[in-house]
Amino acid sequence: MNDSDVNDDLVLTDLVGAMLDATERVPDDAVAAAYAAIEMDGLQEELAALVFDSAAEDALVAMRSLDLESRLLSFVNDYLTLDVELHGDGTTIVGQVTPAGVQRLDIERFDGSAITAELDDFGRFRATVPHGPIRLRVVGQLVTPWITR
Repeated sequence: MNDSDVNDDLVLTDLVGAMLDATERVPDDAVAAAYAAIEMDGLQEELAALVFDSAAEDALVAMRSLDLESRLLSFVNDYLTLDVELHGDGTTIVGQVTPAGVQRLDIERFDGSAITAELDDFGRFRATVPHGPIRLRVVGQLVTPWITR
């Protein structure tokens, strides 16, 4: 390195970066979190709002007959509507995406795994998912908040 390199910001930045990499390595989970944050860039447009939950007290009044064994949820965003029925067995999920035309829906589990549900011509699906929190995603179009059953 010569004296002119000391005045070059890019050279100095590279030197400081190399020194920090050698002495204070960034933890792998911090790097993974940074990449995940970049992937969430369009999440605001995809995030669906919960507009109905049969578990809410005011929803119970509006329903004539209620199967206490199942829970009905409706989510909407600018692109799609997703109606979901969580069966009382705690593992069966039945739903419909409107408008039809979506081919698949991913049911993401809190442990990072996902189950893919194939949709029929009317946007309907049925899946069996182990117990635990889930969220539903139509890639690039809709994602629900986490749902606890």
